Amino acid sequence: MKQLVTVLDELSSLGIGFISFQDNLDITTPQGRLMFHIIGAMAEFERELIKERVKAGLENARRKGKRLGRKPVPPIDRDKITPL
Repeated sequence: MKQLVTVLDELSSLGIGFISFQDNLDITTPQGRLMFHIIGAMAEFERELIKERVKAGLENARRKGKRLGRKPVPPIDRDKITPL
């Protein structure tokens, strides 16, 4: 969120406005900036909730003894490797 706000501030300082026709959002107006920040805050909130749920799910799986991560690589049988 900070990076996006910084970019929009830089554009604004250069006299460049941002209008999203798809989202009906005009950052050049006070109302548009408010909506932009509200939408950004909600997106950040949702991302944090997802992180919490993923961590809780992984913790729950570990408690149940489930193995996480990729399957182990089978051991190398050196007798089957032919010399080059």
